[in-house]
Amino acid sequence: MTILKMQEDPNFILSLSGNSLQANRLPKGTFALYMIFEDGQYLKSRPIALKRNGQNLLRLKVEDIKPADEHSEAIYKMLMNSHGKSIEEKQETIKKINTTQLVEAQFTMEGVTISGIVTDEVGEPIPGANVIIKGSNIGTVTNFSGAYSITVPAKYTELEFSFIGYKSKTHSIFSIPSSIRLALDERKLEEVVVIGYGSSKKSVVTGAVSVIGPQLQGRIAGVQVNGASGADTIIRIRGGSSSGSNSPLFIIDGKVYTGTELPISSDQIASLTTLKDPASTAIYGSRAAHGVIIIETKGGVNAIPGLKTEDLESPALPTAFSDPESALRSNFNDVAFWQPELVTDQNGKATFRHTFPDDLTKWNIHVVGLDEKMRSGMASSSIKSFKPLMGQLQIPEFLVAEDQLKAIGQINSLNGDTFQIKRSFSINGKTQWEKSQKMREDLIDSLDISSKADTLKIKYLVEKAGEAYFDGEEKTLRVKKLGMQESFGQFAFLQANESQTFHFDVEKGPVQYAVFANEADLLIDALEKTMSYPFNCNEQMATKLMAALTLMKWDSLQYDYKKEVKNYLQKLTKNQNSDYGWGWWGKSPTSSWVNEHVIEALSMAEENGFRVKWTKEKMIDQQLDLVLRRAYPKPENLMALHRLKPDLNLDAPLAISSNHKRKNIYQQLKLMQVQQKLGKDVSLDSLKAYQSTTLNGGIYYTDHSSRGFYAGNLKCSLLALEIEKNQAQPNQELIEKLQLFIWEESQKEGWRNTYLTIQMVQALLDQKQKNTTNAALSISLNEEANIHNFPARGQINNASEIKVQKQGRLPLMVNFHQDHWNPAPIASTGAIQLNSQFDAPLIAGLSTKMIVTVSMEKAADFILLTVPIPAGCTYENKAQPLGESHREYYHDQVFISLEHLEKGEHHFEIDLLPRFVGTYHLLPAKLELMYHPQIYGNDKIKKVKIIADPNITTL
Repeated sequence: MTILKMQEDPNFILSLSGNSLQANRLPKGTFALYMIFEDGQYLKSRPIALKRNGQNLLRLKVEDIKPADEHSEAIYKMLMNSHGKSIEEKQETIKKINTTQLVEAQFTMEGVTISGIVTDEVGEPIPGANVIIKGSNIGTVTNFSGAYSITVPAKYTELEFSFIGYKSKTHSIFSIPSSIRLALDERKLEEVVVIGYGSSKKSVVTGAVSVIGPQLQGRIAGVQVNGASGADTIIRIRGGSSSGSNSPLFIIDGKVYTGTELPISSDQIASLTTLKDPASTAIYGSRAAHGVIIIETKGGVNAIPGLKTEDLESPALPTAFSDPESALRSNFNDVAFWQPELVTDQNGKATFRHTFPDDLTKWNIHVVGLDEKMRSGMASSSIKSFKPLMGQLQIPEFLVAEDQLKAIGQINSLNGDTFQIKRSFSINGKTQWEKSQKMREDLIDSLDISSKADTLKIKYLVEKAGEAYFDGEEKTLRVKKLGMQESFGQFAFLQANESQTFHFDVEKGPVQYAVFANEADLLIDALEKTMSYPFNCNEQMATKLMAALTLMKWDSLQYDYKKEVKNYLQKLTKNQNSDYGWGWWGKSPTSSWVNEHVIEALSMAEENGFRVKWTKEKMIDQQLDLVLRRAYPKPENLMALHRLKPDLNLDAPLAISSNHKRKNIYQQLKLMQVQQKLGKDVSLDSLKAYQSTTLNGGIYYTDHSSRGFYAGNLKCSLLALEIEKNQAQPNQELIEKLQLFIWEESQKEGWRNTYLTIQMVQALLDQKQKNTTNAALSISLNEEANIHNFPARGQINNASEIKVQKQGRLPLMVNFHQDHWNPAPIASTGAIQLNSQFDAPLIAGLSTKMIVTVSMEKAADFILLTVPIPAGCTYENKAQPLGESHREYYHDQVFISLEHLEKGEHHFEIDLLPRFVGTYHLLPAKLELMYHPQIYGNDKIKKVKIIADPNITTL
């Protein structure tokens, strides 16, 4: 919803609903613009001074979106409710809106009121000039008469005046004149750069180009035009030599005009481009010494009276592309964006320098101009890419080893002549084939490709024989290995002086080892790995935020992680949903455990001195509402409320929750945690029946029936450990045995997921020492090397067994790991089964659906489904289907996050577009429980074939 509110008339409020973003026939006055979104977030512009018959453009930034507040939500509801109402009812709505102020209203406290006028050098008023209280974000703008009035709080003493195109001024409020004059800022600007053909290597992009339409013909800087519309017109470029002919080189519809002067009527010109720079000579030769004019006509050269076709010839090919290497395009990007704020010099010129990417396309240009009297104008044009002979390479974005496909080389000839060409393909610098022939129209080549190499650098080069003209493209192709990654690990605590032997499968590759003499090093290692986790759901971002805050406290680390902390704070606050809580992904519905985890992370950031932009009162109201509406208030909601407001009285809902009869061990421990936080006495003795012991003596809590990853043995034991550590007289023996279980779990299955990792580290790290070396401690691996400084990491190749010999009194932790690439994984047949297939044969150019069928023996929560796609396909669209939590599309695979899957069969569709004919390997789709990744299922590798459309005749 967009609102325009007029300052001069409080009863004038214009609302634009839906996608309407244009307001016409507005009265003269000063307006404020508000954009209010459905969730209450909003954007507020600075005051806009409108004149009659003028045009205003605003720059609105996403980062300026402000969080919802009660005023923005109220306005949105009022406007939505006013649709279809009578005029009288709408007027009543306007009155209500006028009594509702958005946050960050103008300063209204006591201070010194300063008023005056802002003008230019000749005394003309400047409407819309900025008047800012220096050192604050308080300010105003001048009205139509250039006048301003602002109240300055006591602690500020200076005002700053500024306007685009003028030099800023700062004045003390104690000696400020009534009239502030701003001087023009005549900064020296560089020249615009594009080349006459529109696309080139950076080394030759040095020409100065201007583009005009017929409505501006005759006004472009540097062009002299004699004649009027409908009459013969002579066009020259100023600055030519005074001796000899000073006529520029004319190119009309791609042909060189060989006459000295061009008779043409301005109403026959579709667009006119001028080029004058030393580069014009390099591109067009010595004939372009006095500049180049490139003209596109409306009806073609045959429609121009008096223009002889024999005076038109094909242009010589650019000498700038006489070097094969500089002619190759390799920097591909579909986006090029420049937004300079320019001021014309004394000659009325404004230029800037930029470079186009190597993609061959048409670049749109939009120019907005504003003069000293605030009159504005707008023009649009384009730079079209043009090359008389062009070679393009078409390949997929990646390959899988042993894929077989045809790389496509396409040659475009744009001037219609017949000439001899030579073209070649090369891979990694080695020529694959080279051919020569005559051509007049477009030509298509192909190259069969199949490789096991990691990367392929493929080059397609075209040369026009006899003229040393080259063009082509070079692209890098990443080749993925056939198979699927599998990991195996072993861990041991070594006490006193002892030795131990570990056994490995040589076929699973080299053994990576890490030896830690201090538990803190191992925990820090886990935190750093957590920071590199590839996904960013709300839970994972909260975990990374906590990991970064924890790492910042560690003196021995060189990196401070402040940038990461601020990044995750910004993303998490942005993802707060309309219920003022957090779900698993984005603004999804609130999940009680994710919400509590995010609040814990944000509270931790606030405690560490970071500013958190959250609406605590709204959040407290929402959490209280959830607690009071439920027959069984969830402990997670109670804990979230306590973290938001520690002094809040939660006795009543806590009593209801405690008296609930059907509580598993996790819920009992969670309630005990809340009770302890609220200052109540608790004891783990009442839960001894749920204690179990590992072979190594570690203690954990379980009732063997708790559902969900967060209610498992590890999570319950982490809660028990926190409760016992916070007791007035903690049981140290129980704490040590709980810690031993946590250590065993972390190393038995690795740091399995972000959520549990951060909680395990937080539970263990606070008691660890920072000293990481001990000269009296050493270890040898297979009697090959003695290690004295820890932590130590390395690799051992071809090891079927590794014997570890330890000396010294301190304990050592040894972690062995093998990352094994299985080149031929078989499809799983257990509790999770997958099958990938297509709904129809794959035909190049015709869309298809890839369908992944998942069979679940049991229901599961928090799932990650990874679906690779064939290399010869791209996405037809990137849908976010209902029922899924989130999808992330990469060029080679899709990640699908699911909060829950019931028992049974499920189907997931991905819309693909087959593009490149060939035979491809489809890597296995894999489904894993995100918080128990050791539980997974996968498909096998399959071959798929993309064929040409039999209904299309190919060259």
